[in-house]
Amino acid sequence: SRAFHLNVAATYNPARFNELKGDSFWVQGGSIQVEARLGDHIGLVADARGLHTSEINSSGAGLDMITATAGPRYTLSFRQSKVSLFVQGLAGRAMAFNGLFPHSSAFVTSANSLALLGGGGAEMMLSRRVRLRPFEANWLYTHLPNGTNNVQGTLLLGAGITYWFK
Repeated sequence: SRAFHLNVAATYNPARFNELKGDSFWVQGGSIQVEARLGDHIGLVADARGLHTSEINSSGAGLDMITATAGPRYTLSFRQSKVSLFVQGLAGRAMAFNGLFPHSSAFVTSANSLALLGGGGAEMMLSRRVRLRPFEANWLYTHLPNGTNNVQGTLLLGAGITYWFK
């Protein structure tokens, strides 16, 4: 159908945070996504995500990060099996805090960066309005100060529930 649909997803997201030329570590987090479906396949998504670790690789320093991204999503539905697959490409901002970020001659405890998020996932219809998202995988690119190349790549895994307002 060509009707407008709105859905909201809540997901749990463990993530492997990597410096492209350095150490890596796990963080825990979650996200809320709102999608306005503009037809059968195309939607616009807004994603708000929070990530946290209390200690990075036994350094004594932690990290909290919030990302706010938006962009297009393409969804392919298989009605007979009640399964749909989606891919998305989102852009926005990353706000990191409660960490240590090298800046000039000192460390600062917060930093901001461009955030690029790309990936996809699957959903299974449980009822007319509720869907299970058993799997979502995204790659998050950020450019926060880290003392080397200031580039991070993060593998975000997730699972959650989606509620459809029709």
